[in-house]
Amino acid sequence: MIPFGGVSMRAGTPARITVVPCGFEVSTTFYQGTRFGPRRLLEASTEMELFDLELGFSPWDGGITTLEEPPLSDSAGPVVDALASVIGEQLDAGLFPLLLGGEHTVAVGGARAVAPRVPGVGFLHVDAHADYRFTYHDNPLNHACAARRLSELGPVVMAGIRSVSAEEWDELRASSDIAVFPAHELRERGWQARVVDALPPVVYLTLDLDGLDPSVIPGVGNPEPGGIGWNEFIILLHELFENRRVVGADICELRPIPGSPQSESAAARIAQRICGLHLRQIHGR
Repeated sequence: MIPFGGVSMRAGTPARITVVPCGFEVSTTFYQGTRFGPRRLLEASTEMELFDLELGFSPWDGGITTLEEPPLSDSAGPVVDALASVIGEQLDAGLFPLLLGGEHTVAVGGARAVAPRVPGVGFLHVDAHADYRFTYHDNPLNHACAARRLSELGPVVMAGIRSVSAEEWDELRASSDIAVFPAHELRERGWQARVVDALPPVVYLTLDLDGLDPSVIPGVGNPEPGGIGWNEFIILLHELFENRRVVGADICELRPIPGSPQSESAAARIAQRICGLHLRQIHGR
């Protein structure tokens, strides 16, 4: 597996962040191809400058290691279990796991690792879709059920939602453990603080890349217009890491478009910024 940034961790540098690629894809329901997302993100990361101009340092100086992809299956259950085990090992070692999907179902593996180890953890779910169906196509581990499975483990805050079924919306409005910030309500300056204020002190971030506008990242499985802009999203990341303890994250649903590296390049930059913000959080840079 290509190491994130094309850089193997320097000898003697303690690991702080573990990148876990998992190109699992079985239940996608529109465009196929998210199984190629992790590898293409890692490939794109080798073409970017490792120095982060805004943060003023290279996250790779802090110790980033990339694991091999866990064994995949035609069924979500074994993959989710494998991810929960792998990511649990990283958490037990004091590392920050950054999971790269694949379809959004992989987020359930990350959440199942975090929840029993971090009491009171909540989930920030950035997505175009609510993903709150109890089951979809007779499958409770369908990508359209990801947030529902997370809500069984802790409180969820959703941001950027702009596609939801009537049944999901009724349930979300009735739930006391879910806060929803639809995309059309994120037009006023400073909305990022309102989202973060709704979260508990400790957070796991799950990002479906279609939460951003397709003009920023067109290569996703289920594109929806009217999403979060690039600078708006980066502000959200900074607001999150500056005001909450973030214990892990995932980036899902990248569907590379042949001949256009825009989406994977942007996704790699997001991964870089998440790593940098985590290191700044623990080192007080």
